[in-house]
Amino acid sequence: MSPQAFFVPTALTSVIDYNDQQSSQIGTATALQNGDFLQKLIPLLLNFAKDVTPKVRQHAKMSLCALSQDSSFDRQMRKHCSDGELAAVREIVGDVNKKGGVDALDCSSASIFSRNGSVRKSVNRKLPDNLQLDLDEIREDLNASGWERRLTGLKRFEEMTTTSARAIATNTTLVEAFIARLSDINSKVSLAAMETYIKTLPSMAKFYSSEPSLKAVLNQLLLSLSSHLPSRSEEHRHLAQTSLQETLKQIDPAALSSHFAAVTKKANVKQRPFLLHLFTKLNTDLHKTKPKQVEVVALPILWECMKSPASDADNKRALSEYSRGLQRLLGERSLSDAATAQLDPSKKKALDAMLAG
Repeated sequence: MSPQAFFVPTALTSVIDYNDQQSSQIGTATALQNGDFLQKLIPLLLNFAKDVTPKVRQHAKMSLCALSQDSSFDRQMRKHCSDGELAAVREIVGDVNKKGGVDALDCSSASIFSRNGSVRKSVNRKLPDNLQLDLDEIREDLNASGWERRLTGLKRFEEMTTTSARAIATNTTLVEAFIARLSDINSKVSLAAMETYIKTLPSMAKFYSSEPSLKAVLNQLLLSLSSHLPSRSEEHRHLAQTSLQETLKQIDPAALSSHFAAVTKKANVKQRPFLLHLFTKLNTDLHKTKPKQVEVVALPILWECMKSPASDADNKRALSEYSRGLQRLLGERSLSDAATAQLDPSKKKALDAMLAG
């Protein structure tokens, strides 16, 4: 039996081929006990975990997680594989756990191991008809022309997240309908939507952090919330600020970073101070694990603000905090060199004065 037969990414299935063309099953314990097999399997799974195809990556990661749950995993890995391979597997498993565990991985992929440890095919999971009907009805409520029905949709959305958050996460059109209510033209609906968002975020955060389809709607989510920052309604402003703060606390900063930069770039003078304040915190959190991403995503916002600076005190204060935050993270010399390359002498001089002030 070959590891290539054990894991076939092109078909996204797990097949064990024997010479007599018979199919069989192999558990995690059996795979771990077979040293020759394990020595070939682990490099393959590590390679597939970096594949450009999302389903192939998820498939491999789930398989590595399944292997790591066996009590003999560490012992067998040390015996048959290199320290580097063991460290690589631990890093992948740790990253999966940090982002919500195996359940947060793409549900259209599956481990080559079933829950009882045997090999299985990867299958697409279809939602039960009654659950799919409920999701469709909630989406229709959220998109309804009557504001009272939209409020009903928000209540049903909140109730559904307590029992079926994963099902909601797989329904992008439903999530988009919910996000649209965050900036609803009816003030009662938009307030209720922000309250619902704060209540449901603990259940949904891991999906916003890891599901590709939901990461794609983060830009609209942030735009909808930030639209209330200049509001004359103190209640709207407070809820929007709280919602954005909770977003940064609960959603992976690596998933948020580029979207937060795009929204900050579009922000008006009344929105930008609070967004820059939050972006400073996001950069600090992200720098712990992905310092290069901070440099790539956050610096262009600084250049943009320096080239078109706002004159009011709130924006000046926020920009000063933001620039000093980047200086702490990237280093004085690195920031200065980057600014010299990106800003004209007068703007560079203004930045230096701000950092020194």
